[in-house]
Amino acid sequence: MAIQFKPIASYGDKYKRRASVAGPDYTAGVQNPRKPWDQAAIQGEANFAAGMQAAIAGKTRSLGIQKAGNAKWAEGAMVKGAVRFGPGVDLGSKYYEQNLAPIHQKVAATTLPPRGPKGSEANFQIPAIVARAMRAASGKK
Repeated sequence: MAIQFKPIASYGDKYKRRASVAGPDYTAGVQNPRKPWDQAAIQGEANFAAGMQAAIAGKTRSLGIQKAGNAKWAEGAMVKGAVRFGPGVDLGSKYYEQNLAPIHQKVAATTLPPRGPKGSEANFQIPAIVARAMRAASGKK
């Protein structure tokens, strides 16, 4: 005898109905996690690395991209991304400034050589000096 299932649409409908009222549960979980997020994330570093290596080896990223295709990506980007972009930028701007401030200070303290005549080799070195200062200030080599 074949396995009996409800129509597939009923599962999707149930998923949407349940998820649409789960906001308070989500908020409560964020406010009262079983374990602090940062500790759990750090403790799971080895599992994260193993999972990433398995995904790389199995090429699951590219397989997922091929399966989804451009149409699904564009739909998600337009329907979800467009409405979340502005609020995300608003939320993240203070962190952007906090993270940029020390780099900004260090780069601003960089002494540049005097500008040479238009098109001179000395002028081409100025952006390289600034780029090196930015990388050094951000902790990169």
